[in-house]
Amino acid sequence: MSSRSSKLKRYVIRVKPPDCAKCVRVIEKELTGIEEAKLVGVDPLTGKIVIYVNPEKVSIEKLLDIVKKTGKTPYMIEER
Repeated sequence: MSSRSSKLKRYVIRVKPPDCAKCVRVIEKELTGIEEAKLVGVDPLTGKIVIYVNPEKVSIEKLLDIVKKTGKTPYMIEER
């Protein structure tokens, strides 16, 4: 594993499932714009967002703010 990927922390953020494909794309666009982040995906059926970030560069609060900006309210966050 490279030193870059060893610094990444996995977060699973859950939101109410998106209503349409466009909503999924909006969430993905906002989250992929974060430097030092790797979006794994947004599951449109479950509302599960999986993202890896460098916690030294990106706080969970910033991730949640970005998700809220898309119109979704996060209701559960898992850190791994």
